[in-house]
Amino acid sequence: MQGTAYLDRRLLQTPSLAVDAVRKELYRMATVAHEMLDSQIKNIAGDLPYSEAKRVWELENLVNEVQRKTLTYLRDIHGENISDEMSQAVSALMQSVDDIERWGDHATNLFEISEFIFENNVRVNEGTKWIIKELYSLVNQNIMQAINTFNLFEYPDQIMKKAVSIEQQIDQNVKDYRSHRSETYISGETEVESALVFTDIIMNLERVADHAFNIIQLNTSSFSS
Repeated sequence: MQGTAYLDRRLLQTPSLAVDAVRKELYRMATVAHEMLDSQIKNIAGDLPYSEAKRVWELENLVNEVQRKTLTYLRDIHGENISDEMSQAVSALMQSVDDIERWGDHATNLFEISEFIFENNVRVNEGTKWIIKELYSLVNQNIMQAINTFNLFEYPDQIMKKAVSIEQQIDQNVKDYRSHRSETYISGETEVESALVFTDIIMNLERVADHAFNIIQLNTSSFSS
């Protein structure tokens, strides 16, 4: 899979169709970025070989290419004679492109963490793996909601309410996990490398969740307007 799939420049003459094409492209881009994140969590949890996780760099290049081409296309839509409502939608999509690209950046961060684990024989115990998978399960709920905002959907208020609840739960869990890890490090139950790796992983996941929440906010607001 290479380049963009839906950004036909002929559609620019009909901005509403061009915007629909961007939504399809961002759905595709977000799905790739989600795959990147998913593979890295599986890698860290021991469910995917380290060698296979290296594909993240190939996918990162694809996401970056789509980001550049989509932003250019959106700028060209904005250059057409469009309504204020459509201008707002274009702005929301521009910001969403950047949020999706940041998912890819955090996926590569997670690969670099797993690379450090692999090269330095850092012990990630089963309890830590369980916490990481539990947190990712929550983050993944808002990732999926964010991806689905690029499709036509209904009930944006309900989607936003659910997203807020999940985001609050993520923030609380991260706070609790960090507090617990500090306690286990101080007591000598956890080595410094393991403690640092754990913190880096959950902080990356928290940031992924923030970007997902941004996308949901942007697109539910745009949809309801």
